[in-house]
Amino acid sequence: MGRGILNAGPSSWIAAVATAAPASFRGAHAVLLTSGHLSSRASANSLLRAAPSPSACALILRLMLLHRLRPDHISLSFSLHSCARAVVPTTTTRNPLTALFRSLALRLGHARDVYVANAAVSSYFAASDVASADRLFAEVSDDVADVVTWTTMVTGHANASNLEQARRLFDAMPERNVVSWNAMLGAYASAGMLSEARELFDAMPERNAATWSSMLTGLVLSGRCGEALRVFADMVRGGAVPNEPALVSVVSACAQLRSLEHGAWVHAYAEQELQGAMSVILASAIIGMYGKCGGIRSAVRVFAAMPLRNVYSWNAMIAGLAMNGGERQALSLLWKMQMAGIQPNDITFIGLLSACSHSGLVNEGRRLFDSMIEDFRIQPVQQHYGLMVDLIGRSGRVREAMFFIKSMPVEPHPGLWGALASACKMHGEVELGEEVAKKLIELEPRHGSRYILLSNLYGSANRWDDMAFVRKILKRRKVPKGTGNAVNCDLVLVYNMVTDLTVCLFLAWFLQTRDFVLRSSELATLAAIFHFSGTKPSYLGVQKSPPSLALCPATNNCVSTSEEISDSNHYAPPWNYNPKDGRRGKPITKEEAMKELIEVVTKTKPDNFTPHIVDKTDDYIRVEYGSPIFGFVDDVEFWFPPGNKPLVQYRSASRSGFIDFNANKKRVKELRLALEKKGWASESNF
Repeated sequence: MGRGILNAGPSSWIAAVATAAPASFRGAHAVLLTSGHLSSRASANSLLRAAPSPSACALILRLMLLHRLRPDHISLSFSLHSCARAVVPTTTTRNPLTALFRSLALRLGHARDVYVANAAVSSYFAASDVASADRLFAEVSDDVADVVTWTTMVTGHANASNLEQARRLFDAMPERNVVSWNAMLGAYASAGMLSEARELFDAMPERNAATWSSMLTGLVLSGRCGEALRVFADMVRGGAVPNEPALVSVVSACAQLRSLEHGAWVHAYAEQELQGAMSVILASAIIGMYGKCGGIRSAVRVFAAMPLRNVYSWNAMIAGLAMNGGERQALSLLWKMQMAGIQPNDITFIGLLSACSHSGLVNEGRRLFDSMIEDFRIQPVQQHYGLMVDLIGRSGRVREAMFFIKSMPVEPHPGLWGALASACKMHGEVELGEEVAKKLIELEPRHGSRYILLSNLYGSANRWDDMAFVRKILKRRKVPKGTGNAVNCDLVLVYNMVTDLTVCLFLAWFLQTRDFVLRSSELATLAAIFHFSGTKPSYLGVQKSPPSLALCPATNNCVSTSEEISDSNHYAPPWNYNPKDGRRGKPITKEEAMKELIEVVTKTKPDNFTPHIVDKTDDYIRVEYGSPIFGFVDDVEFWFPPGNKPLVQYRSASRSGFIDFNANKKRVKELRLALEKKGWASESNF
């Protein structure tokens, strides 16, 4: 191939350049060809550097030789680098022009030049030709190779999944720079070897933005998002300025943790550091984070402020609206993004179909699914099919969902059958559900949740003997029960609702159907199984910027004075312990108000939840309210903000579940009524 190009006539060169080169390069090169000569080696090297393909480099080298311009080491290094950048359109991995350029370097005496050697090593690794790269490195490692050569070898072996060889090369390097360290660190981080990555990270003599970015990305990809936030905090405290990949990684960590507070802080930090010049990628990640954390208004503001949007921006906005009750708005964005000149992709329709699934819009979902295939020529994948099965099944049309699965042109994933089985259980279609669940067990006999699904299906139909039989099979086969994920979580978007309602309905059904009274030890066992106490949130306490109590998550089990007054689900007004129209004879001090508040808190037990004061300072109190039977724990905070205003801010939130049946609002109301008897008042009616 290469010699054919070099031996071609001038008309063939022009035709090749016209098809291979972009317009800017094509124009400059056509001038050289029509003029009949190259002015200098420097001008030829400039063209080689800008050449878009190895073929274009071959044409320029041919022209140089015809005009007796001897290619130098720069000419050949540019040509070899073009091979490293090129995608090889052949059935083999080797680019034949790499060998051609190497042979030319040998003939011209440049084979042992360090720039030529480095470019050749890169081109071999780019073509997955590890053996040739190793042979060349062995030839030059003693006297020619520099730190770039060694680093290229480390990176190449790491990309080829040869981490042990990459580490041996790294340890053998005669000298290292920060790029070398980053190459090895990035290899460990990408492979999920976080212990090795952290050890290397801590041992580094110096770090740059790429170092921190590699560490953050590795932590986030491995699910260690809390640690990623701590590393980011260390980075900021140390004065390092994060690059865009680092910011995208830490925003992703906030999204996975559902930490709106941390996400908002990172957003503010990014705007300050970048001075508003935020890239589309970072802005889209921030929109996605706000959507997952329940800050949909903030997501809309970021989206509206973007001067340029791509398909990822629109997808993030659609998914955020779908997750936060804006299903109709999400559907309207399909038309708006088309008007903006952005064509939807498969991810767009995952967001749109999930919006339909959330709100039960079966007909709209069907139209979208058909439009995706017919109008946009997008072939559905398992996630699209899974969402359709979930949508149709949740609406009660389980037979229709069954027909949909059987009519699929591809083999359905077991998750689709799981979604259908769950719908059957939900709507009492025991016979069909039994058939589907048994099929699931045949498909995945080592998947414990499939047995549990069938067992629960029998339980919903009061078929206790069948339920017990399935449990015995599960135990006898020693099938692992899994980690508690829903049956269809591998395909259908999980609705983030491990719900209190489900738990309460289960308990009501269990007590009613079994007709017995649980002993305290049995109640404790149930509480332990369901983990009703929850985990203490990490964001409790007075926030630093701005000083306030934490905002509420997107769930309906929290009230806070820090929320916006327009948020009727979460906002609660502060209390005034020296109101102007109060019944006090004279104002009281903050210390006296603190004593009155503690007295009311300890004596008031809304819903029989017992208060325990676990944290107290001069201006802050945190109380854990525990339920007497199941051990539910709610965190209630009170804060006396600095200043002359006699106000108390507060926040009451449940640790478990996503709804609280207004327990937190009732608690706040009872406390307020008790405080009003002492002369306190609310800033407005609640």
